[in-house]
Amino acid sequence: MNRHNVLFVDDEINILNSIKRLLRAENYNLITATNGAEALSVLEKREDVHLIISDYRMPKMDGIEFLLKAKEIRPFAVRVILSGYADSSSIVNAINSGKIYYFLTKPWQGYDIKVPIRQCLEHHDLLEENRNLVAKLSQYNKELQIEVNNRTHSLEFAQQILMRLPFPIIGIGSEGMVAFVNKAAFNFSAWPFLLSLGKNISDVFPDKLEKTVCQYLENKRSGTEKYTLKEKTFYIRIEPLEDASSFRGLILIFEEAT
Repeated sequence: MNRHNVLFVDDEINILNSIKRLLRAENYNLITATNGAEALSVLEKREDVHLIISDYRMPKMDGIEFLLKAKEIRPFAVRVILSGYADSSSIVNAINSGKIYYFLTKPWQGYDIKVPIRQCLEHHDLLEENRNLVAKLSQYNKELQIEVNNRTHSLEFAQQILMRLPFPIIGIGSEGMVAFVNKAAFNFSAWPFLLSLGKNISDVFPDKLEKTVCQYLENKRSGTEKYTLKEKTFYIRIEPLEDASSFRGLILIFEEAT
């Protein structure tokens, strides 16, 4: 990503000058403020502050009060408090409540502050990456749900069409179960058995037709068969149902021979 922006807040000018010298060689864009109000003004104007470090003891607005207000403006910026040991007990509560991520003690040496700054920025980047992944996943789920709804609508529409066609249609699953029967098939007077969804074809198909359909299921092929039911001759068009990855079964379309 681009250079990180670090906001450092301290009412002591010599501290700000010291931190500027210390971080001069680092790949950060350092922004400084001498009080909480000035720092809040910076945050109002800039959306790209990644890390906020504030001294605790400052006049008018202390560091914890400032960081709480900073959290409302830039909730994703990592917040760090800088203070002496004497103040640590009052800061621990803020850290434990999640308002402040890290506590730096004063006085500090160069290494004491450089390493935590790097760690805080790494923490910021990790959280940002997680948020981006969650956002992408959420968007993907929304798009997937739209696609599922569209496909469901299309399937329901296609099923309504099949249900209303004037000739018998029977759908057979890949395991030989009756998966679909349209209205004309339910009222098929020439059919010798009661058709029922979920039944195996061995229970509701005449023996000869059952064997024929089993062969089609095994070979996963299409074709037309001539078959007689109750002295009526029909052409049965048999088509495989499959998608890009799997064989779903067969559809049987009955048309009385003239």
